[in-house]
Amino acid sequence: VQAAPAALGPPAMRVRGGRSLDELTAKVKASYLSITPIVRGWVTATVAITLLFAIGAVTPELLQFDWAAATSGLQLWRPLTGALFVGQLNPQILMRCYYWLTYGQELERALGTLSFARAMATLIALLCYAAKWLRWPFVADSLIMALTMISTRLHPDARVSLFGIPLKNKYLPFVMIISNYISQQKPPVQDALGCAVGFAWSLLAKLKERELGGAPASA
Repeated sequence: VQAAPAALGPPAMRVRGGRSLDELTAKVKASYLSITPIVRGWVTATVAITLLFAIGAVTPELLQFDWAAATSGLQLWRPLTGALFVGQLNPQILMRCYYWLTYGQELERALGTLSFARAMATLIALLCYAAKWLRWPFVADSLIMALTMISTRLHPDARVSLFGIPLKNKYLPFVMIISNYISQQKPPVQDALGCAVGFAWSLLAKLKERELGGAPASA
């Protein structure tokens, strides 16, 4: 009589392919920890704030950028939360996280974590200053577009694909603006501002790099 094949383990502790949950958990943890530090923290905070908003633990009024509250009221978190909050929990948050994980990581690796942190602080400060005059409560989409613009200018002629459309890196931000306009049916003013700020940052960084004799620079 043939012996019965050895069991792979308790059914509840196995996933497709015969891997244990411990192995899967370890793989997910390793992938998470492989993300660059600032982008990892930013994406984690974005998802956490979105979930807190979804369950009613926080309100947009508490998160939105408010110049008076941030300065006179010493609510110093508002520039950060104003750049973190992306709105309701929906599939679009996956696309925003994708941009962070793709172009944010590329930029952090190119600049280094410290220089990337300075770049982030500069971009957020510029966008929040603009938001003060434009009366925008949030600038998360503008920040994503600014980072995408800067990242794509590192390798402008590299080939990428957006929704199956092949194009050069340098055209990607503008195609994204058109795509967002078609999907949202409203002028992509925040995206355009993000592109402008990112482009200006890139020019200043390039000028600074030339002054330093070719060394990588952060504006």
